[in-house]
Amino acid sequence: GCFQKTMGLVEEPLAIDSYSASWTQVLTPILLTDVSVGFQVLDGFQSNPYRRVRLFGSVEAQESEPLLRQRVAVQGRVRIALPRAKGALGVLGRFYYDTWGIKSGTAELDWDEWILPQFLFRVRGRFYQQGRALFYRDAGEALSYEAVGPVGQYFTGDRELSPFRDYLVGFKV
Repeated sequence: GCFQKTMGLVEEPLAIDSYSASWTQVLTPILLTDVSVGFQVLDGFQSNPYRRVRLFGSVEAQESEPLLRQRVAVQGRVRIALPRAKGALGVLGRFYYDTWGIKSGTAELDWDEWILPQFLFRVRGRFYQQGRALFYRDAGEALSYEAVGPVGQYFTGDRELSPFRDYLVGFKV
């Protein structure tokens, strides 16, 4: 009934304003740098209306998240060509922070190798780590929502707001 005039359903607004700036500079014929900053403001309903959270052992409630979220990301990248090796090395670093308390960092390293004039091989490694939102609690924790209830007025079961770490290794031909 979301796309019909169904009684009992309510539409909630969400305004998203994004700002970004970047600077790419060729420093030498073999060295390229890139720096970027992004800022975003989300104002309005951001909870998932279908996600329920178990509180105090047996009570299930629709998740509740703050209406305002501001986030900023800063990223830097360097690429250096190594003509004798017929390859290029890339290094990337990224930091993210938002007003919900999530902080994250990314580090990436990649190598591109020209095997033949039309045959490029790439190998890369990536590490990502983020902290939890201020109001996120996992069901397995001693201070979970089930055990002690919400943290203030906000609570969520969204695992994208949980602390986690990720490693990626890959190649591309």
